Amino acid sequence: MRIMIMTDIEGVAGVSTPSVDTSPGGSNYLISKRLLTEEVNAAVRGFVKAGATELMVFDGHGPGAIDFETLAPPATLIHGRPLPPITWLIQKLSKRLDAVCHVGQHAMSGVRDGNLNHTQNSTEVFSYRLNGRQIGEIAQFTLLAGELGLPHIFLSGDAAACR
Repeated sequence: MRIMIMTDIEGVAGVSTPSVDTSPGGSNYLISKRLLTEEVNAAVRGFVKAGATELMVFDGHGPGAIDFETLAPPATLIHGRPLPPITWLIQKLSKRLDAVCHVGQHAMSGVRDGNLNHTQNSTEVFSYRLNGRQIGEIAQFTLLAGELGLPHIFLSGDAAACR
Protein backbone atom coordinates (compact mmCIF):
# COMPACT_ATOMS: atom_id res chain seq x y z
CA MET A 1 0.00 0.00 0.00
CA ARG A 2 1.30 3.46 -0.96
CA ILE A 3 0.01 6.47 0.99
CA MET A 4 0.42 10.24 0.75
CA ILE A 5 0.34 12.00 4.12
CA MET A 6 -0.70 15.66 3.91
CA THR A 7 0.54 17.61 6.93
CA ASP A 8 -0.05 20.95 8.56
CA ILE A 9 1.07 22.29 11.89
CA GLU A 10 -1.94 24.14 13.33
CA GLY A 11 -3.78 20.95 14.34
CA VAL A 12 -0.86 19.39 16.22
CA ALA A 13 -1.22 18.77 19.97
CA GLY A 14 0.48 21.59 21.87
CA VAL A 15 0.46 24.11 19.00
CA SER A 16 -1.76 27.04 19.93
CA THR A 17 -0.28 30.47 19.19
CA PRO A 18 0.32 31.64 15.61
CA SER A 19 3.29 33.97 15.97
CA VAL A 20 4.97 31.85 18.64
CA ASP A 21 4.28 28.28 17.45
CA THR A 22 3.71 28.37 13.69
CA SER A 23 6.04 31.00 12.28
CA PRO A 24 9.77 30.68 11.59
CA GLY A 25 11.52 32.73 14.23
CA GLY A 26 8.74 32.10 16.75
CA SER A 27 10.09 31.08 20.14
CA ASN A 28 8.34 27.67 19.98
CA TYR A 29 8.58 27.00 16.23
CA LEU A 30 11.30 24.35 16.48
CA ILE A 31 9.32 22.61 19.23
CA SER A 32 6.18 22.72 17.06
CA LYS A 33 8.10 21.24 14.13
CA ARG A 34 9.32 18.43 16.37
CA LEU A 35 5.77 17.78 17.64
CA LEU A 36 4.41 17.61 14.08
CA THR A 37 7.20 15.30 12.96
CA GLU A 38 6.57 13.01 15.93
CA GLU A 39 2.86 12.84 15.05
CA VAL A 40 3.75 12.03 11.44
CA ASN A 41 6.23 9.39 12.62
CA ALA A 42 3.51 7.77 14.75
CA ALA A 43 1.26 7.61 11.67
CA VAL A 44 4.13 6.21 9.59
CA ARG A 45 4.75 3.45 12.16
CA GLY A 46 1.03 2.61 12.22
CA PHE A 47 0.72 2.50 8.44
CA VAL A 48 3.83 0.31 8.13
CA LYS A 49 2.43 -2.04 10.75
CA ALA A 50 -0.78 -2.20 8.67
CA GLY A 51 1.20 -3.10 5.53
CA ALA A 52 2.13 0.22 3.90
CA THR A 53 5.30 0.02 1.85
CA GLU A 54 5.63 3.59 0.57
CA LEU A 55 4.75 6.78 2.43
CA MET A 56 5.10 10.21 0.85
CA VAL A 57 4.82 13.13 3.26
CA PHE A 58 3.64 16.43 1.76
CA ASP A 59 4.68 19.26 4.09
CA GLY A 60 1.63 21.48 3.69
CA HIS A 61 2.59 24.21 6.16
CA GLY A 62 3.46 27.44 4.33
CA PRO A 63 7.08 27.87 5.42
CA GLY A 64 7.55 24.13 5.97
CA ALA A 65 7.30 22.31 9.28
CA ILE A 66 8.61 18.75 9.02
CA ASP A 67 11.99 18.10 10.63
CA PHE A 68 13.43 16.09 7.76
CA GLU A 69 16.34 14.84 9.88
CA THR A 70 14.01 12.93 12.20
CA LEU A 71 11.33 11.80 9.73
CA ALA A 72 10.92 8.04 10.19
CA PRO A 73 11.82 5.70 7.36
CA PRO A 74 10.45 4.54 5.02
CA ALA A 75 8.69 7.91 4.67
CA THR A 76 9.97 10.32 2.05
CA LEU A 77 9.39 14.05 2.17
CA ILE A 78 7.96 16.25 -0.55
CA HIS A 79 9.50 19.52 0.52
CA GLY A 80 11.06 22.73 -0.65
CA ARG A 81 9.63 26.06 -1.53
CA PRO A 82 7.83 27.00 -3.60
CA LEU A 83 5.81 23.79 -3.43
CA PRO A 84 4.21 22.43 -6.57
CA PRO A 85 0.44 23.00 -6.67
CA ILE A 86 -1.20 20.12 -4.82
CA THR A 87 -3.62 19.58 -7.72
CA TRP A 88 -0.72 19.03 -10.12
CA LEU A 89 1.22 16.89 -7.65
CA ILE A 90 -1.58 14.53 -6.67
CA GLN A 91 -2.63 14.11 -10.31
CA LYS A 92 0.97 13.25 -11.21
CA LEU A 93 1.31 10.81 -8.30
CA SER A 94 -2.21 9.35 -8.29
CA LYS A 95 -1.21 6.26 -10.28
CA ARG A 96 1.48 5.50 -7.68
CA LEU A 97 -0.82 5.95 -4.67
CA ASP A 98 -3.43 3.77 -3.00
CA ALA A 99 -4.73 6.25 -0.41
CA VAL A 100 -4.28 9.67 1.19
CA CYS A 101 -4.57 11.02 4.72
CA HIS A 102 -4.03 14.10 6.92
CA VAL A 103 -1.83 14.56 10.00
CA GLY A 104 -1.82 17.76 12.09
CA GLN A 105 -4.80 19.32 10.34
CA HIS A 106 -6.76 22.32 11.61
CA ALA A 107 -10.42 23.22 11.21
CA MET A 108 -11.53 25.49 8.38
CA SER A 109 -12.02 29.19 8.90
CA GLY A 110 -15.16 30.14 10.76
CA VAL A 111 -15.27 27.04 12.99
CA ARG A 112 -15.67 28.65 16.40
CA ASP A 113 -13.97 25.96 18.46
CA GLY A 114 -11.26 25.17 15.92
CA ASN A 115 -7.70 25.63 17.12
CA LEU A 116 -5.94 28.12 14.79
CA ASN A 117 -8.74 27.64 12.25
CA HIS A 118 -8.23 29.07 8.78
CA THR A 119 -8.48 28.15 5.13
CA GLN A 120 -5.24 28.47 3.15
CA ASN A 121 -4.17 31.98 4.16
CA SER A 122 -5.58 33.25 7.44
CA THR A 123 -4.99 36.90 6.56
CA GLU A 124 -6.32 36.94 2.98
CA VAL A 125 -8.96 34.19 2.61
CA PHE A 126 -12.22 34.18 4.54
CA SER A 127 -13.72 31.03 3.05
CA TYR A 128 -14.23 28.84 0.01
CA ARG A 129 -17.62 27.57 -1.05
CA LEU A 130 -18.52 24.63 -3.21
CA ASN A 131 -22.14 24.32 -4.32
CA GLY A 132 -23.07 26.85 -1.64
CA ARG A 133 -21.37 24.94 1.18
CA GLN A 134 -18.29 26.23 2.99
CA ILE A 135 -15.30 23.90 2.66
CA GLY A 136 -11.80 24.01 4.08
CA GLU A 137 -8.47 22.44 3.26
CA ILE A 138 -9.54 18.96 4.40
CA ALA A 139 -12.48 18.87 2.00
CA GLN A 140 -10.48 20.38 -0.86
CA PHE A 141 -7.76 17.72 -0.62
CA THR A 142 -10.20 14.87 0.02
CA LEU A 143 -12.46 15.83 -2.90
CA LEU A 144 -9.49 16.07 -5.26
CA ALA A 145 -8.20 12.68 -4.12
CA GLY A 146 -11.67 11.16 -4.47
CA GLU A 147 -11.98 12.48 -8.02
CA LEU A 148 -8.76 10.60 -8.79
CA GLY A 149 -10.06 7.40 -7.15
CA LEU A 150 -7.96 7.71 -3.98
CA PRO A 151 -9.71 7.06 -0.66
CA HIS A 152 -9.02 9.33 2.32
CA ILE A 153 -8.29 6.87 5.13
CA PHE A 154 -7.14 8.87 8.17
CA LEU A 155 -7.30 12.31 9.75
CA SER A 156 -5.62 13.64 12.87
CA GLY A 157 -5.76 17.20 14.08
CA ASP A 158 -7.65 19.42 16.45
CA ALA A 159 -11.03 18.15 17.70
CA ALA A 160 -13.00 20.50 15.41
CA ALA A 161 -11.07 19.36 12.33
CA CYS A 162 -11.70 15.70 13.20
CA ARG A 163 -15.39 16.33 13.88
